[in-house]
Amino acid sequence: MKRLVCVILSAALLFCLSSCGQKPKMRREIDNSKLLRVSEDGYLTDGSDNGIQLRGVNFGGWLLQETWMCPVMSLDRSLTVKGGTDDGWAELDTLNKFTLLFGEEKTAELFKSYRDNYITEEDFENVKALGFNCIRIPFWYRNFMSDENGTYITENDDENPGFVKLDFACEMAEKYNLYLIFDMHGCPGGQNGDHSSGKTGRNLLYSDKNYQAIMENLWIKIATRYKDRTCVAAYDVMNEPLNNADTEHGVLPENAADPWQDVTLRKAVYDRMIKAIRSADRDHIITVEALWRMDKLPDPSEMGWSNMMYQLHSYDKEKKTTKQLIRSMKKARRQYKVAVYMGEFNPTVFCGDAVSLMDSALISYTLWNYKTTSYKDSDWGLYNKSLAINDIAAMASSEEAKNKILAESGQKIPSLENLSPQELYELYEKLWSKENLATSSYKLNDKTVGIFGCPSSGVIGA
Repeated sequence: MKRLVCVILSAALLFCLSSCGQKPKMRREIDNSKLLRVSEDGYLTDGSDNGIQLRGVNFGGWLLQETWMCPVMSLDRSLTVKGGTDDGWAELDTLNKFTLLFGEEKTAELFKSYRDNYITEEDFENVKALGFNCIRIPFWYRNFMSDENGTYITENDDENPGFVKLDFACEMAEKYNLYLIFDMHGCPGGQNGDHSSGKTGRNLLYSDKNYQAIMENLWIKIATRYKDRTCVAAYDVMNEPLNNADTEHGVLPENAADPWQDVTLRKAVYDRMIKAIRSADRDHIITVEALWRMDKLPDPSEMGWSNMMYQLHSYDKEKKTTKQLIRSMKKARRQYKVAVYMGEFNPTVFCGDAVSLMDSALISYTLWNYKTTSYKDSDWGLYNKSLAINDIAAMASSEEAKNKILAESGQKIPSLENLSPQELYELYEKLWSKENLATSSYKLNDKTVGIFGCPSSGVIGA
C-alpha cells in the first residue's frame, strides 16, 4: 500500500512539474549568432536552450518622428491648435509640407540627413556599454514607400532607404552582439489614429483591404530579407493597435471601422499579417501587442500561431497596477506558452519599481525611449535635450528669420509656418545636422541609469 501511495505521489509530482513548466537556465550574456525561440514553457531561449531575458531600449524617433520628442515643429498652427497639442502634427504632415515646399529630392535629402545623424554606430556601441542586449526599432511604411498607394521608393531593395536602415541596424547589432525587434510603428492607413503612427486622426487599416494588402506585402518583403539574420529577435506586427479613434483627442476618424469591433477586427489583421510573415519566415519569433490589457489577445493555439511573444505597453504610475499587469503577463505565459514582453514603459516618469518587478519575473522589456528632444524639460529619454524657441532661433540663417521664430515664444503651440521656404530649409539643415543630433549633445538621465543599474562610466555623457 505504501509503495502504491509513493508511486501515485511520484506520478503526481511529475505531472505537476511537466504541467507547470520549468524555467530554463538563464544566461545573462547573449550570443546573437543564435536564433531566439520560444520554449514549450513560454520562455525565450537561444539555440543551446539557455534562457534569455531581453533588456533594452527603443530607438523611437529615428525612423518615425514623434513631434513631442523629436527636433521637429508644426508648420500649420490651425492643425495643431485644433487638438490642443503639438502632437496633432505628425511625420506625414512634415513629409507632405516639405515635399510641397522643397520638392521630393530636397525633402529626401533632409530626411536622409536626419536618419543618418540621429542614430549612428556610436549609439549601438553605447547601448551595449550601458549593459543592454536588445533594441526595438520603430519604423513606418513610408521609410520604404513614396506614397499612400504602396509604391516603393525603388524596387531595388538594396537601395531602398527603409531597407538600408534596417540593414545598417543588423550590421551594428551583429558587431556589438545585440538583438533587434523590428516594430512596424506606423502602418498603411493608420492603426490607431495617434500621431505615433505617422498621422493623427487616421485609422483606416481595419476597414480598408487595400491598406492591409500594402502592409502584407511589406511584411513579406521584410521577413524574406531578414529570415536568416539571427540578430533579429522578433517581428513586431503593429504598434499599439486600436480600432477606435484618435486616442489623444477622442475624435472618431471619418470612415473608421466600428469601434465596438475592436478586438475582432484587430485579431483579423494580426492573423493575416502573421500568415504573410510565416509564408516567408517560419523561424523568427512574432510579437503581437495587447496594448494595455493582456486578455485582449487570443489563445494562439486556436489561431494556429506558433513561436509567439505577447506584448504589453504600460505608462501607469501605480505600483499596484504594474503588479497586476505583470501578473497578467505571467498568467499568459503559463496559460498560452507564449513569451511575454513589455515593449514600452518608462520607470522614470511612471512606476520606478517596474524594472525590478520584471527582472524577478523574467519578463523581457525595452525602455521608451533612448533619446528625446523636447521644447520643455523632460526626462522621458535615457538621453534628453531641451530645445527652447531661443535655441531654434539661434539656428536661423538671417535676422529676419530669427525674429519670426522668436515671435512664437508667446504661443501655446509654436509653429514655423511664417518662415519662407528658403528660411525653413536652411533652419532644418542645421536642426538635423550631426552637430545638433549627436547623442553626445544630449544629457544622460542619471535617474534612469540608476534604475537600470547601468555603468556610471564608459558610456556617452557619463
